Amino acid sequence: MTDLGPVRRFLGLEVERYNDGSYAISQTRYIGTVLQRFRMDQANGVSTPLFKDIRLSEFSTDKAIEQHPYLQRIGALLYISLQVGTRPDITFVVSTLSGYCSNPHMVHQTAVNRVLRYLKKTAHFKIHFPTNISQPQLEGYTDADWANDKENRRSVGAYVFKLGGPISWQSKKQSIIATSTLESEYSAFLEAVKEALWLRQLLTDLNWESSSVPTSSFEGLADIVLLSKAKAGYSPTLALPTTIYTDSERGIQTVKSEGVTARNNHFDIRLFKSREVQQQGIVDFTYIPSLNNAADGLTKALAETAHCHFLDMVGLQVQP
Repeated sequence: MTDLGPVRRFLGLEVERYNDGSYAISQTRYIGTVLQRFRMDQANGVSTPLFKDIRLSEFSTDKAIEQHPYLQRIGALLYISLQVGTRPDITFVVSTLSGYCSNPHMVHQTAVNRVLRYLKKTAHFKIHFPTNISQPQLEGYTDADWANDKENRRSVGAYVFKLGGPISWQSKKQSIIATSTLESEYSAFLEAVKEALWLRQLLTDLNWESSSVPTSSFEGLADIVLLSKAKAGYSPTLALPTTIYTDSERGIQTVKSEGVTARNNHFDIRLFKSREVQQQGIVDFTYIPSLNNAADGLTKALAETAHCHFLDMVGLQVQP
């Protein structure tokens, strides 16, 4: 074995350490390699990964394209947004575009190329983990966009969890067709709860106690970043509940209530797992305005101003 010192690069992930004890992770070099591979390194950069209000499902008159090159691009983008994961800002569009892998059309190819042009302009973005937090605690954000897909009317649910910086996120089309905004938000609650359970157990395995971590020691975050994609199912043991923020006041009322009402008697039984975990004190759903919900940009395409605000909320920066 050879001791190469503190990690600097790992599977395309770049780790930078600063004099104040903080550090940042990025995939700048890998993004450059991807742009060269698909001959987009000389393309003009853009400020958003997807046009706001674009309808990718409306392609009936559009030209079909070859599947294999499209799959190659989607695979590379998935590695950047989810598999290694340093770019939550493209997660929604990549998740959406991956749903057309079996039958891509020119509109989807154009959208993929726009994501690459966006990465060309923002390749230097980093996730920064600061050291000026007195008691870093795991916190989550969840949101849903009701009936977002005009083709099958399925909603998009999303979450992002932060521990100083974002460590886990997801944007995914829901498996059920929600009949109301409340049902789509409640479905998003379930996915956030499952991730919270996993992360709490991971933190326990790493001996991470949010109430006793020294402000100058953030070494454990590197382990969390590298391991957060390896799922496992165990019961959490952290003492403090994990706060999950949502902009759905009706959803909070439902998850903190008891019994069944006319509003939720048709919900899938598994959705009530969120209520059980809330009552056990493992998580605590808390209201936050939509403007400050870090998961909002994971459910829909945003205009440029809103997208810049989303970057600030989720924790992507150029310099720490």
